[in-house]
Amino acid sequence: MTFRVIDTETCGLDAGVVEIASLDLSDAGISNVMSDLVNPGRPIGLDAMAIHHITEEMVAISNEETLLSSLKFGKYRGQTLAQIALQDPDYLHWLLANLRDLSADLRYSLNFYLNGA
Repeated sequence: MTFRVIDTETCGLDAGVVEIASLDLSDAGISNVMSDLVNPGRPIGLDAMAIHHITEEMVAISNEETLLSSLKFGKYRGQTLAQIALQDPDYLHWLLANLRDLSADLRYSLNFYLNGA
C-alpha cells in the first residue's frame, strides 16, 4: 500500500499557501518527492517566515518564463525534458499540440528543448 503525504506552509494563521510539498510512502520507501513554492498574493507574516524561512523574494512572481527541467505528469513523470526531447520528441510535440492548459513556463520549456537548445 502506498500513502501520499502532503504538507503546506502558509503566510500565517489567516491562510495563504506559500509552499506545497508531497511524497509517496510505501514498503519500498519514499518516492515521488516534490515541493513547489507558491506566490500567495499577500504578505508573508514575520512569525511564519521565522518558522519556515520562506521569504517574499523566494515567492516573488517574475514576468519572465522559467525554464523547467522535468515533467511532473504523464508517462515521463520525473524525467528531464532534455532526455525526453532526445528519446521521444513526438511526445513533447503532442503535448504542445493537444494540451490547451499548458502553463506558459511548460510551453516555453517544451519549445526550448525541441528546438535543440
